[in-house]
Parts: sequence; C-alpha cells; structure tokens
Amino acid sequence: MTSYDFYDVNADMVYDLFVPKGAKLPATYHGVPIPEGGCVGESDRVVGTFDETPAGRIDTQNWERMKKDPRVLAADRSWSACMKTKGYAVGNPYDALNLAFSSQGIQLSREISMAVADVACKTSTGLVTVYFSVETQLQNQAIKAQRSRLDAADYGQQLIGLYRVFEKYEAPLRNTA
Repeated sequence: MTSYDFYDVNADMVYDLFVPKGAKLPATYHGVPIPEGGCVGESDRVVGTFDETPAGRIDTQNWERMKKDPRVLAADRSWSACMKTKGYAVGNPYDALNLAFSSQGIQLSREISMAVADVACKTSTGLVTVYFSVETQLQNQAIKAQRSRLDAADYGQQLIGLYRVFEKYEAPLRNTA
C-alpha cells in the first residue's frame, strides 16, 4: 500500500486498470493467484476481446470519428486552454493521461493535482457534455445502420464467460478486504 490508505497500486495492476510500462503483475494478491495480464487478460482469453465483437468494432470506428468531429476538437481546445491556465500544457484529456502516468512512475500528489485541474476544466468547458453528445449521436447512427449485425451477436455467452472469470478471481478477493 502507498501512504494513501484508499489507494493500492497492486490492486490497480491486478485489475489491469493501469500497469506502468515495464511493470510486472504480482503473482498473487492477498493469496489469490493473478492470471497473466490481470483480470482483463483472463477475460480476453475466455471470451475474446471487446474489439473483436460487432459492438466493439463500431465503438472503435466511432471513437476515431469522434476524435475528428469539429465539436470535439473545439471542446478539446477550450479544455486545453483551461489546463494551461492551471500549469499543464496538454492538447486533450488523453494527452493528460500520458503526462500523469509518465515513465517517472506513480506520483500521487502530482496525479491528484492534475486530476483536480482536469475535472475543473472539464466542468467549466462542458467537455464531457460535448463528448457524450457527439458519441451518442454517432452510436445511434451506427446502431441504426448495423442493427442486424448487432442483433446476431451472441453476447449471452460472453457474459457467462465474464461471470466465470469474475467468480474465479473477484469473489475470493472480496473476502480479503
């Protein structure tokens, strides 16, 4: 554990929320063996990656379209200008992630300061509302255009597989807290 009781770096790595470049997952976490790649890696092996599904491919395509949308680009510029006033030179929220989780390793005070600035700028510029609006519009268009492909996908089997991974790894960890 770090000096912050609410944050456990090893737990983040186990769940594969953030694995620093070059870092290795621990072999166990509270005595529970950790699969290669963490829980996300195990889920991908059991059910395939989300990107391999029709919904995943649509999501990836929409993401690329959204990043080029003039409304999103304008929101990014406003957010970036706000961040600059707070001492951070970043072009968009994803660049901020790269800056926060740099090769310098985890530095919680720096990351927390940047996160506070990020949230303040997202709020003052309406960035999240713009992203949500544009993404929703693109998703609705894609659903309408590709309804038959989406309806034919067997997501039930994927959910069953994910539940099995969850039960294998998450349930034992719940009892360690």
